[in-house]
Amino acid sequence: VSKKYFLTTVSSEAIALEVPANVDLTLQAGKRIFATGKYNKETQVLKVATASDIEILPIKITPVPTAIVPPASSNL
Repeated sequence: VSKKYFLTTVSSEAIALEVPANVDLTLQAGKRIFATGKYNKETQVLKVATASDIEILPIKITPVPTAIVPPASSNL
């Protein structure tokens, strides 16, 4: 019996996770995670290749400062 896992995005979308049979996400259930893989927009499935493609994130979201780069001038 395969287990089904879903990610919920900040915009409340549900994305299905497809993980290898040897990857157990039981400990990650209900936690904030970062997952990488191949995403299929049509089926809304993220195919994760290995367990190392999934990282548990801190509960509290910490903003990261970013610099705003002005557009390059076309008058050069």
